[in-house]
Amino acid sequence: VSLLASPVAGMVDMPVRCPKDLRPQEILRVRPGLQSESESELWHMAFFFDMRQVTVADAIFGVLTTLFVCTVLCGASLTLSSDANALVLRPVERMVRKVDAIRENPLLAIQMVESQMKAEDIAQTRRSRTVSLDSISVRQVRLAYVLQLISSFKQRLWPVREEEEMMETVVLERTIMKLGTLLALGFGVAGVRVVSNNMRSLGSASVDAMVSGVRVDCIIGVARIRNFSTATEVLQTKVMTFVNQIAEIVHGLVQEYHGAANRNNGATFLLIWRLEDEGSRARLADMSITAFMRMLAEVHQSHVLARYRAHPGLQQRLGSSFRVDLSFGLHLGWAVEGAVGSEFKIDASYLSPNVSIAESVEKATRVYSVSIIASETVIGACTAGVAEKCRLIDKVVIRGSREPLELHCLDLDVSRLAVRKPVQLECWNVRQRFKARQLMEVQKQRKLLAMDVFKQECSKDVMMMRHCFTADFFQLFNMGYQNYSEG
Repeated sequence: VSLLASPVAGMVDMPVRCPKDLRPQEILRVRPGLQSESESELWHMAFFFDMRQVTVADAIFGVLTTLFVCTVLCGASLTLSSDANALVLRPVERMVRKVDAIRENPLLAIQMVESQMKAEDIAQTRRSRTVSLDSISVRQVRLAYVLQLISSFKQRLWPVREEEEMMETVVLERTIMKLGTLLALGFGVAGVRVVSNNMRSLGSASVDAMVSGVRVDCIIGVARIRNFSTATEVLQTKVMTFVNQIAEIVHGLVQEYHGAANRNNGATFLLIWRLEDEGSRARLADMSITAFMRMLAEVHQSHVLARYRAHPGLQQRLGSSFRVDLSFGLHLGWAVEGAVGSEFKIDASYLSPNVSIAESVEKATRVYSVSIIASETVIGACTAGVAEKCRLIDKVVIRGSREPLELHCLDLDVSRLAVRKPVQLECWNVRQRFKARQLMEVQKQRKLLAMDVFKQECSKDVMMMRHCFTADFFQLFNMGYQNYSEG
């Protein structure tokens, strides 16, 4: 007898004539358990219950369980993949891009370090930013106070050091940038081809430093520290600090005026302005003379270098009127840019008779008792406004030059300059130096766009140095020079 043969309101919606019409999992069979097998063969009674509602509920629960498990697995896989991307894949891709950029141009490593320091500075500023209590409500103040307590409590329980937070990929990425920066600083502009060619040849791990040179047109400048041998004997081990203090001024101004420092042989600095095209020749010639004028003024106004005036040893050897002083020589010509040395040690430099001519022009400053001398090749490349500021002092034969060269000097009286007062800085560290470099980059771009660089840089100090050189002086000297040149 089937109790499900007819529908019952609220209980049986799908009538079934016989339990066999249902699927096995939809039937629950109940029979007496105490009846023997022989008795059950004669007759037995069994009850069949409809389990379709329970089966449907189980099926829905199973589908939901499957969906939940799939969601959890997908979330976990996305989390793991995001961690792998953030901690491994993206840093490795960044390192590969940086290595490729350094391979193309090693000087980009310096810009990478500056960009990294700028990002770190911005992040540190955001972390240390404070909110004024007047601009927030009391509820926000209480919430911030609670969060601060929780943060301090977690810090006490689980102290975290910055060294532990830094990942190995970050360390490797910063190491690549530092190595690239050291390569750029060590080799300079002249060694770009050596570094680039070796990094491009990935077929072998060997280093080929014997790269052929390339001929370039450039303005060659030589700056010399006067009385350097005496200063070395007196200062002894402190002479390194002395040279580096001067080099900071010389290299900084050369870079600001679109030049490049090449090498330093103790007393002398070799400085280069590469002439990429004819359009930039006049502007770079003006910048080279202006840079030397600024260097001379900055050296005599520096409060750091002014301390050596009172050094007892230097005063005893060089007199009470001793000052740290520089002399400069400028010449325009070709030079071979490349690496000089062997497989044990190489130096990126410039080789040319014109380099020797520039050194001879600088040595002539001691003969004519002036600070800056430029050859006629540089004056001829300058604009008319800068060329008229330079005075023709002689025409001489210099070893390495086929023709006699006219020598021009820029008249400056440095004795009129006063030492600047020291600026009190809170803390001169790497970040402060980075900000100074950013300011120098801005000034560098402004000088590139300036119409008249020399006139723009004629500050009160420059006008003071040239005050005693009047029009009468130049007319009288030109008259004497004409008589001298005519014999």
